[in-house]
Amino acid sequence: MAFDLVHYFAEQTEIQKPQLFSQYSREKRSHYIFELNALVLGKLIQLWREDENKLYQEIHKIDPLYLQEIARHLVTSSNNQSELTPKEQEQALMEILELQFSEIKQLDDTGNFGPTGLKELLAGQIEHLSGQADDWVWSTNQLTELIG
Repeated sequence: MAFDLVHYFAEQTEIQKPQLFSQYSREKRSHYIFELNALVLGKLIQLWREDENKLYQEIHKIDPLYLQEIARHLVTSSNNQSELTPKEQEQALMEILELQFSEIKQLDDTGNFGPTGLKELLAGQIEHLSGQADDWVWSTNQLTELIG
């Protein structure tokens, strides 16, 4: 599956979350939205590698506390070099996590991917993420093979 999720998620975020980063110029807004979508998608790939069954279940129940745990982990990482304030970043990450979980769940529900299909979909994202963000994004979400 060669579906490019990071660009799809960034486009969906711009459409579905018009208030997100509305205080910034169009260019900055698009940059922050893409950067945080890459950060989140990379983290989901890393979490899938750790425990695909847990993440699959979390995608299907979308627990705000679990999303907050992921967001806070990303915001407080010593590798995080985002220009955004921690508060701005955490709020945006929560919204992007919810959107990505919902979109992945919908893809799974309509496509009947199951854990195996989602594993293939997420693993295939590495090629789309390569070169798409600064190295701090990959060290923060622990997708270190994309550094460089």
